[in-house]
Amino acid sequence: MITTRNTVIEVKVQGKREIVNPFEAELYGYFRRKDGKKYVIPGFYDGDNMWKIRFSDAEEGEWYYKIVSKVVDFFGETEGKIIVKGENKNTTEQIFTKGTHFVNRDGESIFLLGFECNFLFSLVASPNGHAKLDILINNIKEAGFNQVQVNTYAYDYSFRQGRTRENDYGPAYINLWEERDGRKVYNIDYFRNFDYMIEKLNANGIYVHLYLRVYNKFVLWDENGSFEDDLFYYQFISRYQAYPNIIWNLTKEGYFEGDKEYLYRVASKVKGWDAYHHLCTIHDDLEFALNPKYAHTIDFLTLQQHEQWPFAIAFYSTISGKPVVGGETGVESPKIERVRRYPAERVCEIAYETIMSGGYYQYYWAYAAWDVIEYDTKPKGFEYMRRLRDFFEEFDLSKFTIHPERLVWSGQALDDGKSTLLIYVEPAKHMPGFVNREGQSMLNLSRYGKIESVETFGVYSGRREPATSERLHVFTPEPERGFTKQKHEGVKVLHSYSNEPTMFIFRYSK
Repeated sequence: MITTRNTVIEVKVQGKREIVNPFEAELYGYFRRKDGKKYVIPGFYDGDNMWKIRFSDAEEGEWYYKIVSKVVDFFGETEGKIIVKGENKNTTEQIFTKGTHFVNRDGESIFLLGFECNFLFSLVASPNGHAKLDILINNIKEAGFNQVQVNTYAYDYSFRQGRTRENDYGPAYINLWEERDGRKVYNIDYFRNFDYMIEKLNANGIYVHLYLRVYNKFVLWDENGSFEDDLFYYQFISRYQAYPNIIWNLTKEGYFEGDKEYLYRVASKVKGWDAYHHLCTIHDDLEFALNPKYAHTIDFLTLQQHEQWPFAIAFYSTISGKPVVGGETGVESPKIERVRRYPAERVCEIAYETIMSGGYYQYYWAYAAWDVIEYDTKPKGFEYMRRLRDFFEEFDLSKFTIHPERLVWSGQALDDGKSTLLIYVEPAKHMPGFVNREGQSMLNLSRYGKIESVETFGVYSGRREPATSERLHVFTPEPERGFTKQKHEGVKVLHSYSNEPTMFIFRYSK
């Protein structure tokens, strides 16, 4: 068999089983390259007495494999050779961490911008679901998103129970399990649709942040730690680990799980089965993620933070030394019918605040994040997110660190320590009878040597221009407030545009 780099290939073997439920059969592929590199990859049942093991690799090479099982008698060949050669431009590359940043295999920065779509699996299984997925993928790619957050399974959403409208995909259009001969078994059709979804996203360069379990979507999960519970995780880890676009999330709403030893057990299982060592996180369970006993199983933090997110992201990235994703920090909605629903402009601000705090942003839109998915609609926030990604991808953010101490009054700063300083300032929000310093920040430039250029960038409009004296000027002390009269040439005052937040781009040489 011949394949290209980062391209999934299936090793298929037929056989008869010695157990009643074919999904319970364990099998493993032992893959070995001439230079000694090895993988041990679990396989899975795919219907009609067919078992499969999926394989991929990021490097060219010649691999030899052998398929073994204690409970399946295979027909035909169980050994063979796979040659990995050449490029595949229609795929992703596996993602890693480097300190508080996401990077590729070569250590180059990857700017992750997430799109929450929990019930995407249900949309794919709905009437004309594959065509709907194609439309949605085109829309989110156009908006700059390169990651989708999706559940392995969910039944319904508590705030919109039942089929409330045409594009409501909860209750789920397909069940993960079905009853056969009086037994609960996995639904092959479910996985056929899930396979299509994963493959399509991978082919379009989109990472899949996969919530393995969710606690608040009306799913009757098997007993924690039971054989059936382990089997659930095995199905997903074995089927999808060969895809380079996979990111594991132990559970969404992890704080609902009181048994942290159970989560540790799951994390250990996931990492033990995953030959490719994909990144693993947990949503909204810092008690687990920061516990010294469990922290080694978590590669980055995913927060559900509805207030003070800049401070939280800066704090947790500093104490953990890991990337932090603002996983749920405000929802864009045309109707502010519930708390934490915001217009597109406020969501845009939250995104910049998150990134300028050293974090990564996960976008929530009220008509895609949960069971209602308006797959053919482009909300206003899409335009802002596209502009945001284009702006930040100009810089290698893996080289930047946060420096809140550099500014006075307001604003956020990222500095690469060599040639570029980024500062974010939001417009003033005036309050009667109150002197408010918002809308401006103050910076001492004496540490930066020669300032080569300063530009401003409006985050709503996208206008970019050299900074004028209206935006940037020398701080002039006010004698009536007790300051001395001399000017402080090195101290500059930065003024946001009056109608939109502003990025300042300082280019300097020391």
